[in-house]
Amino acid sequence: MSNTYYRDEPVTPSLDRAPACPFDPAPSLTALRAEQPIARLAPPEGAPGIWVITGYDLVRRILWDRG
Repeated sequence: MSNTYYRDEPVTPSLDRAPACPFDPAPSLTALRAEQPIARLAPPEGAPGIWVITGYDLVRRILWDRG
């Protein structure tokens, strides 16, 4: 079954900043937010994997879900 929010394979986004504005997110995080709002990040060797949620509305919905 396809899921529109996440895929289970880990991703490794580049965290290089855009030179235009220091407050803009890295371009790879902007792309990740559009393509995969919930992403499992590839951990460094031996570290546990983590999940990142990239959109404010989705974070609020997940944190407020009582079900």
